[in-house]
Amino acid sequence: MRRRIMKVFAVSLLALAACVVPASVVGACPNCKEALNNNDSGGNPARGYYYSILTMLGAPFVLGGVFTTILLNSRRKQLKERKAAGDIAPPAEGG
Repeated sequence: MRRRIMKVFAVSLLALAACVVPASVVGACPNCKEALNNNDSGGNPARGYYYSILTMLGAPFVLGGVFTTILLNSRRKQLKERKAAGDIAPPAEGG
């Protein structure tokens, strides 16, 4: 019960912090902001937007792939352990 209260408190604190942070700080992603700040020294804002968009589009697929790989490896390990313990019967031969 105490752990759950701590989790709720932490999430509430993060939500409050997100509301308090000024909009100018979170106004742009780092790549876009850097490209706009370096515009006078030869920076290219379009390049900043391009790489930011690629990162934002690719991140969910990378996370999904990592999550799926972890689940599949866990499942294979469980099946291997069950097979070694004799819980799973070998497939029937013949035809």
